[in-house]
Amino acid sequence: MYLSKLEIFGFKSFAHKVNFHFNDGITAIIGPNGCGKSNIVDSIRWVLGEQRPSLLRLDRMENAIFNGTAVRKPLSMVEVSMLIENTRNILPSVYSEVKITRRLYRSGESEYLLNNRQVRLKDIIDLFADTGMGSDAYSVIELKMVEQILSENAEERRRLFEEAAGIKKYKLRRKSAIRKLETTNQELVRLGDVIAEVQKTVNSLSRQVGKARRYHQYKNDLRQKELFIYQLKIKHYEQDIVPLSEEFSQVRQTRERLGKGVNQAEAEIEKLQVKMVDMENVFREVTGRLHNADTQVREIQQKVQLDEQKVESLLQNISDRENQINALKDRLVILEEQEKALTQEMQSVRADVEKEESIYREQVIILQNAEEKLSRARQNFQEFREKNVVQMHDMTRERDDFLKMGIEKENLDRQREKINQQKRMILSEIESREKKTSEAESTLISLHRDFDLNHQEIEHVQTKIRDLEEDVFKLENRNAVLLGEIEKYNSKRDFLQNLIENYEGFSESVQFIMSHKKNYNGLIDILANMVDTDEQYRPALESYLEEIAHYLVVDGVDTARNILQEIRHHKKGRLTLVPLSILQTGSNGKSAEVSFGDGTILLGEVVRFDDRFRRLFNFLFHNVVLVKDMDTAIRYHEKNPEYKYLTHDGDFVGEWGHITGGNSHHHMNLTGRKKEYEVAHEKSKILAEEQDKIQKELAEKQRLLEGERNRYQQFNSLQEELNGKVSSAEQVFNREKYELEHWHQRLSEIEDSIAEMRVRAEELNEFELQLTPKIQQADELQQEYQKEENRLSQELDRADEGYRQISQRTQQIHIQLLEKQSHLKELQQKLEFNSNSMKENGDQITSYQNAVNHFRENIENIRAEIANSKNELDALYTQRDEVEKEKLEIESNYQSLKSLVMSREDEVKKLHRQWNQSLERVKELELKIQEVEIKQKSLKEQYREQYGDEIEQLLEDNPVPPVVHLKDLQEDVHRIRQSIEALGEVNPLAVKEHEKEKERLDFLKSQQADLLEARKELIETINKLNKTARKLFQDTFDRININFRSVFGKFFEGGNAELILKEDDDPLEANIDISVHLKGKRLTTLNLLSAGEKTLTAISLLFAIYLYKPSPFCILDEVDAPLDDVNIARYTHALKEFSANTQFILVTHNKMTMQAAQSMYGITMEEPGVSKVVSVRFD
Repeated sequence: MYLSKLEIFGFKSFAHKVNFHFNDGITAIIGPNGCGKSNIVDSIRWVLGEQRPSLLRLDRMENAIFNGTAVRKPLSMVEVSMLIENTRNILPSVYSEVKITRRLYRSGESEYLLNNRQVRLKDIIDLFADTGMGSDAYSVIELKMVEQILSENAEERRRLFEEAAGIKKYKLRRKSAIRKLETTNQELVRLGDVIAEVQKTVNSLSRQVGKARRYHQYKNDLRQKELFIYQLKIKHYEQDIVPLSEEFSQVRQTRERLGKGVNQAEAEIEKLQVKMVDMENVFREVTGRLHNADTQVREIQQKVQLDEQKVESLLQNISDRENQINALKDRLVILEEQEKALTQEMQSVRADVEKEESIYREQVIILQNAEEKLSRARQNFQEFREKNVVQMHDMTRERDDFLKMGIEKENLDRQREKINQQKRMILSEIESREKKTSEAESTLISLHRDFDLNHQEIEHVQTKIRDLEEDVFKLENRNAVLLGEIEKYNSKRDFLQNLIENYEGFSESVQFIMSHKKNYNGLIDILANMVDTDEQYRPALESYLEEIAHYLVVDGVDTARNILQEIRHHKKGRLTLVPLSILQTGSNGKSAEVSFGDGTILLGEVVRFDDRFRRLFNFLFHNVVLVKDMDTAIRYHEKNPEYKYLTHDGDFVGEWGHITGGNSHHHMNLTGRKKEYEVAHEKSKILAEEQDKIQKELAEKQRLLEGERNRYQQFNSLQEELNGKVSSAEQVFNREKYELEHWHQRLSEIEDSIAEMRVRAEELNEFELQLTPKIQQADELQQEYQKEENRLSQELDRADEGYRQISQRTQQIHIQLLEKQSHLKELQQKLEFNSNSMKENGDQITSYQNAVNHFRENIENIRAEIANSKNELDALYTQRDEVEKEKLEIESNYQSLKSLVMSREDEVKKLHRQWNQSLERVKELELKIQEVEIKQKSLKEQYREQYGDEIEQLLEDNPVPPVVHLKDLQEDVHRIRQSIEALGEVNPLAVKEHEKEKERLDFLKSQQADLLEARKELIETINKLNKTARKLFQDTFDRININFRSVFGKFFEGGNAELILKEDDDPLEANIDISVHLKGKRLTTLNLLSAGEKTLTAISLLFAIYLYKPSPFCILDEVDAPLDDVNIARYTHALKEFSANTQFILVTHNKMTMQAAQSMYGITMEEPGVSKVVSVRFD
């Protein structure tokens, strides 16, 4: 059996569908970090049913779906399928190939398929249970699991042993059986309580059965008498209906006759109204024709008016166009005259241009001769200068140096003066800047001081605001607490007021009498209202007065009789009264002098009542002692049996030793209600006053808080303003400071310049003394050269002057020629523009003339249309008069017909009144008949509701005797009801309830027996499961321990290891420890092992398990990472040995591990975020 194929689509980084084909032996999965190798291991865990996202390195299970990349869209689902060759029938399936598929959609829906058939997750888990191949079994081992297997927490190790032992199913069954056992025990406890309650009910109902049977006998007699009364009343109602029915028949016939007359008259009126409708239709049709004629007249009149307006508009257009034509003709004459003048002027200007061109050509020849003369003079002057240029250059250089020196001395003098002026100016500027800087600094210090003071004020205001907010918060909390307290006390007060006013908790008879208290002058009050005590004694007092708290205290016997008569009359049950006038206490009301101690007191000493009723309450509380508990009561009763003992909890020990206790059936106090009401009312009033003070104080605090907040806003605004001023002042100060430093720097630079100038002036003076003789000699030689140069220069100047004058004359002549040519061109343009304007005017005159002719044609056509419209209008006027005459005639006939209809309607109204009178009488008779029938029906329904559907059968079985009277029957009924009331409170269903509860009790007891039997069976099942699982676990542990020693010795030469099962009441829950001893090392804990040693130890344990129960396949995810080459060799050797029975799939980076594999899959990530598979098989 092995994993033959794995299909992955959309799982994490596998965007494409990928197929992995595995064979027996060892398969390696390799690739760089982050390419998706471990995603293959996670996909196997996932398809095997893993539900914990953290074990799959996910935040949420939906993140297992491929989430897209920068160029790929996310997928909507993930699907992983695993094909297992079940050749050894390890899986409990009839198929030799088992395909497991799991799908997950982004919507959260999930599917599991087994051989393409949809199944549950539980089916998948059950399929792999105890096979070593589950999602949490030892078939998938990651590097991080090595630490878990060897950690102090032995849970992971025990899970591996349970999987190997195959006891997982036993533990699940045991867990299920234990839950069922707990549920069964709970049901037994609950059922025991229910049986106890039902048993009490059965016992109580057994005592009520006799009374209920007498009650049923009275009820049967009462039912027979009431049936007789029912039959007599029904007969009486039937006799009352006969005369009413006869009159009803007569009146209905009269109503029908009148109805026929009304219908005939209404039919005649309807015919007349139809005729009126026809006339109205004709009238509307004629009116419509008249309206159409009026509309046509108006439309033609409007058309005529519009045409006349068009004629006027066209005439105006003609006038405008003729005026424009005349203006254009005048303009055309002017343009023709301008054209003649321009032509003459252009001929004159053209002659002048030709003359000027001839003069310009002659002047150009003269200019060329002058230019040749100038060139010869310039050449002579240049040759002379070149001949003497070197000597003159040296003299010039010395002279230039001398001149430069003089100029430099003058410049130095000017610069010294200028620099001295700058120095004075800078000193003045520095003095001014120092003053401005000082002022800016003073301003900045002042603003900082104001800023700090304002900041202190803001902090002070903020402190006050925080204090006020805290005060407001406390006051609001206190106000809310007070509101809650007030509401609580108001609710309690209203509740107590309702109890007092409605006498809640008292019997119906007491409530009835007290609600009519004003009708009984001698009625004092309810006994419970007349006595009170402190809260600590109230339970005792309530318990003692439980049976007599409802008693009414009256002044005399007459009042008692009146009250009892009222109670009987209104059937309000029974009532006990205490007339004070005949009260026989039988004692002086004082208890015997006996000392009890231990905080024991007489009940009469702790109760409060009006002194007027002392005799009554002394009698009630005579010899009643209040003790702390029942033991004390019994102890004192043995010594003083003449006393009655009452505990603080309300338990009671009587004079003759009877004991009363338990819970009262009353749910509310009957005594002290008025006092509690007064206390609640007073407390509510005090709290309301305190709340009013709190609210006033809160309002004042809120007002102060609002004021402080406003102050804070003002100070904050001022702070922002000051902050801006400080910033501005700092900028001014920094600027002034910078300027001052700048001027100081310039002063230093100027002083340095003055020193440098002083040195340079001294150097120039010394150089001047050396050059003065040379300059004098050079000046003499230069004078001679200067004379010859002046002569040649004068000749050059004369030639240049002649050339310049001739050139100016030539330019003037050329300018005159250009002006003449420009004027000629301008005249040509004007003449061309004039010709175009004449052409445009002629075209426009033609266009305007055509428009005038078109306007005249339109006017003729419109005038013809106007004439036709007037003729048509005359015809319409004649037609309209005829239609209007027809309308008046129809209107006259309609009014006559309308008068006739009104006359007929008056006759119909008279008939209607008569018909309505008969109808009212019919309804009146119907109501009377219905009233009798309703009484009859109500009586029948009353008895049907009382006796059900068997009323008919009862009437047949109980016919009315021949001689019987209704009054006698009613007296019998009254007497039977009194007998029923005399029975007191009766449970009429006691017999049936007793039978029902007895049957229920028997059923519950049978259920209890079934549950006891089921509990016994569950305990036996749990014991069997424990015995089987413990034996399997112990056998597995011993075998694996032996294998572990052997495998560990192979991996660690000279080392030994042992598994230790710690002592525990339940071996299945005992911890499994590992004891390791390595050669040359002394280890006290597994944490002292290196990473590689831990890995080999964990692998030793894993292979020890495989020796006992091989897993069909095993996935090892980079567990060889911590191992060195020597241990890798041992590791791969062990893999090859175990590969005979177990298929290994290795995720690894180690080359030696890769060499041990028969086939290899490479995982790459050519596209970011998408894993790609490359497979290699070694033959």
